[in-house]
Amino acid sequence: MRGNVRKIEGFSRRTSLSQKIDFIEQPAKIKPKNLATVPDEAEIVRRILRALANLDYGSVEIIVQDSKVVQIERTQRSRFSPPLEIPKAD
Repeated sequence: MRGNVRKIEGFSRRTSLSQKIDFIEQPAKIKPKNLATVPDEAEIVRRILRALANLDYGSVEIIVQDSKVVQIERTQRSRFSPPLEIPKAD
């Protein structure tokens, strides 16, 4: 079992539990790549317009959290006129 234990940099056997908890609860110093840059309002509007482009039927859903746009979802639907006939199973 001892071979599976990894040493976390900065911790030793003498590091107290409270010190480890304080370390874990610190805000991350490195941001994930997809959150590294925050788009400005003009970029958000461009992304919304891009989601609306060429959308005949469907929806664009804008997800907001803490007064900030965090996600844009696009659902595209296809309508058939006249409706397509589906062959009946035997």
